Amino acid sequence: MMSRISISLAPLLLAAAAPALAQSGGVLGGVNKFLQGLNNATSPRGAGSMSSAGRGAPMAIARQSAEQKAAMAQAIRSPVQEQIAADREEAESLIAEIVTTSACAINDSAWNHLNRSRETPRTLASYSTGVSPVGQTQFHQKDQCLDVLRITNWSKPARNALTFEVQLMSAQSDEAKRQAFTLVRDNGGQWLVRAIGWVQ
Repeated sequence: MMSRISISLAPLLLAAAAPALAQSGGVLGGVNKFLQGLNNATSPRGAGSMSSAGRGAPMAIARQSAEQKAAMAQAIRSPVQEQIAADREEAESLIAEIVTTSACAINDSAWNHLNRSRETPRTLASYSTGVSPVGQTQFHQKDQCLDVLRITNWSKPARNALTFEVQLMSAQSDEAKRQAFTLVRDNGGQWLVRAIGWVQ
């Protein structure tokens, strides 16, 4: 009973003593530093590097340079069979989002922004990197995107489906990664992401 009372009174006593302690700066400063350290230690691991605004906000997407964007756009429009080209043109904005995320995802939570365009939405965690090529590299600088080398293996497994593979490479470490995707067109004509492949 006594310990419960003393524990419940502790915040009130600390608040009452705050003005006097603030003058000395020592105790409150120490408590504040401890709480900041505890907050940092309990943040999810593998959440990516810190943003430039920083102060503990994890990034899920790395920065893509203008050159990388241009190379990606060229890869998306590379020659394909006529039947595939028509579907690719319909789904081009979605494909561009997918390829950008594949090239730049630091952790799996980067894919959550595509949930409105997924056939079956699901929330992915920031501590995993199974579908995040940048997160799967060992020597690549994590605040930068991988280069899109090519988009290949286009196919139509069904009249309303499209599959392709994104091939990526680090300009810094020469590490190479690849990732496959499947899109389906729903009854309303909208293209949706059916499958985000594991990084290979």
